[in-house]
Amino acid sequence: MPATSTAPAGSSPHQPSDWTYLVGIGGYAVLDTVLQLWLIFFFLPPPNQGSPLVDPQTFGLAILVGRTIEALMSPVAGFSSDRLGKPWLFLLGGALVFGLSSILLFFLPAPGESTRNTLLLFILLPIGLVGQASYIVPYLGLLPRVAMDGLRRIRLTNSQALLILLGVFTGQVVSGLVLKALGNLPLTVTLFFSLAVSLMLLPLVRVRSLQTQGSGFAFLEIAGILRRNPGFRALVAAQGLFWLGFNMVRSVVVYYVTVLLGGSAGDVALYLGSIFVVTLPSLVLIRFLVPRVGKRRMMMTATGMLTLILPLLSTIGANVGPLPAQAWAFGLLALSGFPLAILSAVPNPMVAEQVDGDAAVTGQNKAALFFGVQALAIKISAGLAGALLGFLLANFGYSQANPLGIQLVGPIAGLLALAATVAYSFYPEEVA
Repeated sequence: MPATSTAPAGSSPHQPSDWTYLVGIGGYAVLDTVLQLWLIFFFLPPPNQGSPLVDPQTFGLAILVGRTIEALMSPVAGFSSDRLGKPWLFLLGGALVFGLSSILLFFLPAPGESTRNTLLLFILLPIGLVGQASYIVPYLGLLPRVAMDGLRRIRLTNSQALLILLGVFTGQVVSGLVLKALGNLPLTVTLFFSLAVSLMLLPLVRVRSLQTQGSGFAFLEIAGILRRNPGFRALVAAQGLFWLGFNMVRSVVVYYVTVLLGGSAGDVALYLGSIFVVTLPSLVLIRFLVPRVGKRRMMMTATGMLTLILPLLSTIGANVGPLPAQAWAFGLLALSGFPLAILSAVPNPMVAEQVDGDAAVTGQNKAALFFGVQALAIKISAGLAGALLGFLLANFGYSQANPLGIQLVGPIAGLLALAATVAYSFYPEEVA
């Protein structure tokens, strides 16, 4: 069973001990963001900016294989962490494996397409993603124990969301600025991966000292928690659908700037920065809206807005009305800031309340397994997103002369966001 907080249930969520727990997710966000943003650009640079190290479909297949292995590892990590009762071991090993494998992906490949590069991608990426699952699932599984009551949990997860966004900002915007200054992608990502791993290890200061007890439930409980909790089924389905589309957008965003807008890799930071200008202050508003509107309606609002916004990404690179292409791209990306803030802050408390409901029925807290099942759906979606993106780029193009593969991503992601909105409508009405 996940660790029990040593802090009193009614204490402030911003004690130093809580912050040592919180900063881990910021480091995780940096590492995950830098890897997802720059790995595709490193292995598949736009035709006018370098030679590919593998072909697009091979890259997509590697993402599918790696994310599928990560997905299968997620409930295993949750189960094993709960069973062993020592989540700190998973945080320690996961952070080191995730960080080291990610660094090697940028240093070991040779120039040009080769079998060596293909093997490295198919070996190192799954190893790194296993480390990722081994870290984040036990980490999130501690949430219901660190924050025992609903109000404190919302505050804690709001702080987590802020750190996630700061991590994503660091990984997307600051890494682009550093790359522009250094002009060396492997060196840039190594600096950020090292920072990320350092932050990911800080929660050990708190978690290592906690006394926990392992639980004895079996893997069949994966089916059991889905059968007993229709709200959790709706949540998992919605998460899987949304992230299938949005992971493609996250991966292809560097092409929106370097191909459709004709900018450099360093310019990515400027455009992605517009998202955070809106997202960060939105977290303050969301903190007050969730208790009044409810988590289900907030999530439906977020995915509903992105249903309208994401298809418009296909227009990036064109002048729209009186707006030049650059201004339109800035504005369009900024519009996504508010729904992305909701998606950063609200899902984890929804999982946590499903954990509480299930524990009231069964007498067992299976938090890490719940988060593992959620991760299973999200990571399978990420793998399918990689494979689909590889197919689109290979068959429809990702060059300035033939950019249709890039332009199709937004409309596909918009349809999947619509399907996620429908799935969230089946989540039970609740008082947040």
